[in-house]
Amino acid sequence: MWAGKSAVLPGGGGNEFTVKVTKVYRIINPAQRVTAFQKAKLVPGKQPNKKVETLYAGHSTATTGHIIDGGYRPDMGAHDTQKGFGALGRGAYFSDQAAKAATYGGVDPVHGGTLIVSDVITGKQKVVVDGSSERHKTHNSMVKRTAGTNNQTIPVPNGYAETDGEEDESQYDSIKGQKSYESGAGTYGALWNRNVFDSNEILVRNADQILPKYKVDYKVEFH
Repeated sequence: MWAGKSAVLPGGGGNEFTVKVTKVYRIINPAQRVTAFQKAKLVPGKQPNKKVETLYAGHSTATTGHIIDGGYRPDMGAHDTQKGFGALGRGAYFSDQAAKAATYGGVDPVHGGTLIVSDVITGKQKVVVDGSSERHKTHNSMVKRTAGTNNQTIPVPNGYAETDGEEDESQYDSIKGQKSYESGAGTYGALWNRNVFDSNEILVRNADQILPKYKVDYKVEFH
């Protein structure tokens, strides 16, 4: 299903690699998490349900284990002076391309890596083609942990001065960074284009909107 995907490494000077799936595991989610996902899918007072997409995310082995055991933690994103919380702000990041998601957790030619395939409620979506206005946003009004913790909002820790700006983004279920340029321009190109997207990236801020379905182990082959 995912074999044969290829992409250009960001900042890799045009080095292409192919993701080859070695093993797929089904993730059995606790009933509580499944129920929370179904509730999050309902449009208040309306039908049909909110839009759901199958998306990919790459993580370290340790992070993958935590996600399988306890679900996603959109509140855990660290802030960097240059990179902010990521191009779309604080939250959980996904891609609609498996090969792109593989770059999230690092591409190890010896040990390979791991992807998590999830059903994600993208619902009403804000679409941007430039992340310069989003990367420092805390999304404090929307970043939430799972129903197991009462799905409470998690503000950014003390010490961060970032704000969400003037727009109320709580009306959106997700934020999409829409692909607007082709990757492969090398390190200089990656820095020059750091506020635009070489693939579709999706930010979700509420953990109940994410239902992990499969763990995919893979190897990479460079060309």
